[in-house]
Amino acid sequence: MTRVKVLFGFVLLGMAIWFVARVIPDSIELGLWGAWLVGIAVALWQASQAAVPSPGQLIARSAGLVLGLWGAVMLVGSAGGGDDPYRPLAFLQSGPTGTTVQENFMARFAEVDDLDGLSQKLAAAGEQGQWTLVDFYADWCVSCQVIEDKVFGDPQVQQRLADMQLLRPDVTENDAADQAMLKAYGILGPPTIMLIGPDGKERRDLRIVGEISAETFLERLEQARQAS
Repeated sequence: MTRVKVLFGFVLLGMAIWFVARVIPDSIELGLWGAWLVGIAVALWQASQAAVPSPGQLIARSAGLVLGLWGAVMLVGSAGGGDDPYRPLAFLQSGPTGTTVQENFMARFAEVDDLDGLSQKLAAAGEQGQWTLVDFYADWCVSCQVIEDKVFGDPQVQQRLADMQLLRPDVTENDAADQAMLKAYGILGPPTIMLIGPDGKERRDLRIVGEISAETFLERLEQARQAS
């Protein structure tokens, strides 16, 4: 029973980390998973102690050693600002990588207060043959914060959006102007991201509703441009 309790304890800890990962920086998430693995490794090592270990205990001891080493590497990666559990020490790579994170990237998003302002900016972009990304956002929207961190904070995404107009209607107050913008485009609420071509038309089938990964976002962006 003690071992079962320990097992369920680690499962509950893993679920807690999974839930909190939505609102914390990726590097801290990596550190939490690393500490979790180290904890499992210690438990396996203690459970496999015996004067003459059985084959099962030897396997548990070996698994604990591997998990402990990997967890320790993840902790080091977290301390260095890493965020990839499969490549926790990627931050140690030297030399140009071709893409760098722009810390002030979100400053590129222009605020939009109402439907007329949105229409004017779309028309101006169309005259210049420019694509527009419209990100409907609200302060109370947790998923919006996740997208800002994990999608717009990705260096490849930032690079691909370099030539696009970026607009961010803030519908936090949900007032008459906010509701008019949402209604005009058939949007239920944030987070919703629209991709609008130079012709002023949204690529409706590629609209993003809810959370999305940086990889999937890049795929939809590429599909939108290829379809134009």
